[in-house]
Amino acid sequence: MATSNPTLPEIKARLAAATKGPWNVKAGATNILIYGSERHKSGQQYHVCAVRMGSFGSASTTTRKHATATLIANSPTDIAQLVEWVEERDVSIAHLHKVRAVSEKAARAEIARLIELLKEVGDE
Repeated sequence: MATSNPTLPEIKARLAAATKGPWNVKAGATNILIYGSERHKSGQQYHVCAVRMGSFGSASTTTRKHATATLIANSPTDIAQLVEWVEERDVSIAHLHKVRAVSEKAARAEIARLIELLKEVGDE
């Protein structure tokens, strides 16, 4: 079931619960099969999903379906990388907010000092 606005923890939980990547694409006669890198006790790879090729697809449709299968197969690795980038960005943004707060405090202190200097010059 699709979630319209998932949170980062929800995305991470779904990624952790899914068949571990990387996933592999194997083209069959009528389907493109996608398998996980994990294996059953029997040694068989976990079947993740299939992209149905159909029997009357044009070359462009076949190319698009291969591209779709490649997107699906790369999704665990791609999502993990995107999550890492988002977390790095969040850390950077938090750091910039701290720097800004310190800078604003220093700027206010300097403005107050300059106002006092102007008052002293005005009193002379």
